[in-house]
Amino acid sequence: MSDLLVEIGCEELPAASIVPMAEHLAASLHAALVEAGVASGAPAVFATPRRLAALLPDVAGRQADRTIERRGPAVGAAWQDGVVGGTPTKALQGFVRSAGATLDDLGTVETDKGAWVVLKMSRPGQPIEALVTEAMQEVLRTLPMPRRMRWGASTHEFLRPVAWLVAMHGTRVLPLQLLGLQAGRETYGHRVHAPGPHALAAAADYPDTLGRAFVVADVAERRRRVLDGVRREATVLGATPVAEDELIDEVTALVEWPVALAGRFEERFLEIPQEALIQTMQENQRYFALLDGEGRLMPAFVTVANLESTAPRLVVDGNERVIRPRFEDTMFFWRQDLQAPLAERREELDRVLFEKRLGSVGDKVRRVQRLAGTLAPLLGADAGAAPRRGRVGREARSVAGMAESPVS
Repeated sequence: MSDLLVEIGCEELPAASIVPMAEHLAASLHAALVEAGVASGAPAVFATPRRLAALLPDVAGRQADRTIERRGPAVGAAWQDGVVGGTPTKALQGFVRSAGATLDDLGTVETDKGAWVVLKMSRPGQPIEALVTEAMQEVLRTLPMPRRMRWGASTHEFLRPVAWLVAMHGTRVLPLQLLGLQAGRETYGHRVHAPGPHALAAAADYPDTLGRAFVVADVAERRRRVLDGVRREATVLGATPVAEDELIDEVTALVEWPVALAGRFEERFLEIPQEALIQTMQENQRYFALLDGEGRLMPAFVTVANLESTAPRLVVDGNERVIRPRFEDTMFFWRQDLQAPLAERREELDRVLFEKRLGSVGDKVRRVQRLAGTLAPLLGADAGAAPRRGRVGREARSVAGMAESPVS
């Protein structure tokens, strides 16, 4: 019994696809080997932008010999005139042919529904290399990829071009061929710090070998490092990071060796509503915004680099230069919106369709205004102010929706 490792190395994968593909690889390979009777323990899943891998513990090197029993047609439908050993019917001939057997391999079994033909065959167990080859064909066919591509003159398809392949059982390399590559024992490290190749002495050495090559292959461990680094940089500035799970997961899928760095931007941009600035930082740059003790946005952020730079200040300067023009654009649209009060933009709502049978958004605002005036006396509210409040509230939400696109 030895550990089994399969790794597919490729060009950078889309962040949203990395974990689902790696989990499918591990789960499908594990299920196939469990069914074959050579594996049992849960697999370890590894995934970075440049690799998908599964490490299965305690996998047997060969499948045990098996006796396979298959039930065929009823005796009455298997032999002409229902005489066992007589002339076989077409149904029986097809059953024997599909099983790769002969008539001499057949027997009968009595059930509460009568006698049936039964086939018992002894099948020798397959070696692990044959089982893995068969399982990986199905894994590749069913991998959850939004689209597949070809590269070079190859006819093979994958989400991104595949660069290397590792398949090992214990210390032995399995003769696995996939996607035009022959499996070996060499993996590759961080593109900058330790590109490789790095030879694996055994399958179990995989995570430690990559760790020395500046690759945190375990997704949960890399996510923890991302979050710890962001919090550490935020604490230095006396801030709390806006660290939503979706952003943490995306950043984790973009890096192999996470290094958190803090940067700043001009305070003048704080004139913009902080929600717009946070959205820009998160969606466009994958930055973590920072809040002060009162929940107000600070003119600072944390970014996560994919390397340990010898000149971190240059990395920070580059990120600060990138965010500035985005905030300038946001500032422009914000000031454009401020040039006209919401009340002056009321007529624009009449040009926005709410629903074909119900008219425009302007029509909807006026209906809400009338409804507020009707309900106010019944609820003990100010009957004079209610229509205006209903109109202003609805207009504000409608105009904000119209202005959402340019600000973001």
